[in-house]
Amino acid sequence: MNPITYICIASEFNVPELEACLAVQPSDLVLIVSNFEKARQGAQRLASTVQGAIPRIRVHRPDEPDSFDGEDILAVQHWVATTLIPYLAEHTPAHNQQILNFTGGTKALSLALITNLNCRYLHYKGMGKSRIQVLQQDGQQLLSGSGDIEPVTATPLQVAQLYAGDVKIGTGLRGQEELTSALANNIWRALKEEDAGLLQLFNALDRIWSEGRGTAAFSDSSLAFSLDELLQGQVPESTLVGWLNRLAQLNTHYFCLQQNRITIPGNGARKQGKYLRRWISGEWLEELAVNWLQQGGMPAAHIARGVIADSKASNLSESGRETDLFVHHRGRSYLVEIKADLPHDANMRSAEHQLASLGDRFGKTQKVLFIGPQLQHKLIEDQRWHLIEARFSGSGILLAFDRSSLLRAFGLAAESGV
Repeated sequence: MNPITYICIASEFNVPELEACLAVQPSDLVLIVSNFEKARQGAQRLASTVQGAIPRIRVHRPDEPDSFDGEDILAVQHWVATTLIPYLAEHTPAHNQQILNFTGGTKALSLALITNLNCRYLHYKGMGKSRIQVLQQDGQQLLSGSGDIEPVTATPLQVAQLYAGDVKIGTGLRGQEELTSALANNIWRALKEEDAGLLQLFNALDRIWSEGRGTAAFSDSSLAFSLDELLQGQVPESTLVGWLNRLAQLNTHYFCLQQNRITIPGNGARKQGKYLRRWISGEWLEELAVNWLQQGGMPAAHIARGVIADSKASNLSESGRETDLFVHHRGRSYLVEIKADLPHDANMRSAEHQLASLGDRFGKTQKVLFIGPQLQHKLIEDQRWHLIEARFSGSGILLAFDRSSLLRAFGLAAESGV
């Protein structure tokens, strides 16, 4: 930590302030918070997140005994003179350098603090700018300071904590990337080429795991069928057995083919069986998306899978549901919904609504819908693909359907590849 008293205006949206704190590493953080309730909630979560990231930092809230109206410049001026300045003198180290970050908050707050607090150095991060501007106050003038500062990119979980309080990562098929990464890529290629055996297998599994979710016959933790029963009398395609054997490598206890009988996880499977069922049902595409983003230059630390918001802390109507991917990269946050296919009782409008309904769950985010080749082929066959593209282009939701379009959605260079 550095001997700095960092004075930040807190608001409802505090990602720039968090990333500035991570870069500056001050010993003391003084949050300036008006009586606007959403700003007060945001400040509380900002303080908690900063304390988790910089364990020994001292966070100060001089507004708590004496709140003020952030839209009334005279009231703010009075509060600065009668509350803030005496508080700083009494509760922060005298030898610390004082720096004001006025990126957030109202215009009245910024003006009152700049003109009345007399901090020599000021920090400001403009909308869409990648660096924190350092300014030096010289009388009535603001001069260029000692050079701009590169913010430290917050992790997706830290960003999520600013808006949803306690968050956690959902569980899934993890720790087998040496198998699953290559298999996910092979599944994509096969579906792109409309491999008959893989499509036959996925259709059979969808009948059991999706359409048959409420069927008692499929509710056990493990299910066993003859190939004839699984395929309901269809002749197995030539590549079917190969795909069964590939998937069996992931967990032979829950998924295997022996003497013309196949064992698969049932809808009542727990833990590893459940994770395997979910991966085959569509989380393979989630893993592939993560791999492609990293290959495109995005650090792994900027991507989080399966983020779940805490219902009590966030007051969100859909809290508890996993977000497929939450990405925070180059100062921007992205919510990514991933659809390998759609359930038999859903359509693209429901997927679009699902994304739109997330709103500001994790702050101001760009929404991205990434769909797999199986779903895209269905839309093309139904002559709906161009309608879908047109509707999404005006919805504010980015539609990605291959490696290149996925990388473009995040401003990454689309290299040659799938």
